[in-house]
Amino acid sequence: MPEKYKRLFVSLVAFVFVGVVIAAEESNVLSQQRSYKKLIRDGFVVFGVDGAIEKDGNSYFFIPDTDIVDSGAKIKAGSRVALLLSSGLDKAVSAMGNEDHQSVRLWGSIVSFKKENFIYISYSLPIMQRSNELKTTDTSKEGSAKQETAKKSEVLPDDVLKKLHPEKFVNIKQLRSNVLREQDVLIVDRIGFIQRNKNDEYVLTFNAFGQNISNISFGLLPCRELERVIDIKSRMVVPMRFKVVGVATQFKGNHYMLLQRVTPAFSNGNFSN
Repeated sequence: MPEKYKRLFVSLVAFVFVGVVIAAEESNVLSQQRSYKKLIRDGFVVFGVDGAIEKDGNSYFFIPDTDIVDSGAKIKAGSRVALLLSSGLDKAVSAMGNEDHQSVRLWGSIVSFKKENFIYISYSLPIMQRSNELKTTDTSKEGSAKQETAKKSEVLPDDVLKKLHPEKFVNIKQLRSNVLREQDVLIVDRIGFIQRNKNDEYVLTFNAFGQNISNISFGLLPCRELERVIDIKSRMVVPMRFKVVGVATQFKGNHYMLLQRVTPAFSNGNFSN
């Protein structure tokens, strides 16, 4: 093989090798970015997680005491997760009173919207530290209590003792009548318009032709399904009605909805649904 062809072949091999190395590095960076931004999936259930609800201006956040993990994605303990407006949050805020911080045990679900996770509260219970309730000024009683605990620890394992005397417990006194307040309602296959108001918020208004349906409008809470609706609307030229399934809720007298499923509603050339 002539010398010039050998040089050309070597140059070509080197060029291909450099290209492969660069592509591998870019792929590695992208995979790291994807793993860093990976969200907990929409609808993931949060079941009895201890933490605190914190008020910051007009917004509310949940700070978990332990990691919330779902197939590789994680909300770290101590981080702040924004809470969606709901009747569950309304009850929690009522239990907080004038405080900006309340320790709670929380049940709900996680939703995702625009590369961020939020928590929708189903309900929560105030909790307190056990140590605050066991203080006593009687030293003799305190000494006898220690002796009794020592005797029990000789017989019972530590994990059993923790269950008998948990560090945190539900504060029943703070529940008051909150459990009797408004409950969420599932709305199925109702038709309406989804539009953006002057505050740049998306609102659902029912509008089914020929049907006696209340004209209550619902502020739409951030979620994956709302993100999909926004994408559909960005590609539509004329206003479109949607058939929705969602959870209707209230917060401080205002109506909101967490969408579960949304499909475009077509009239097929007439006014029937």
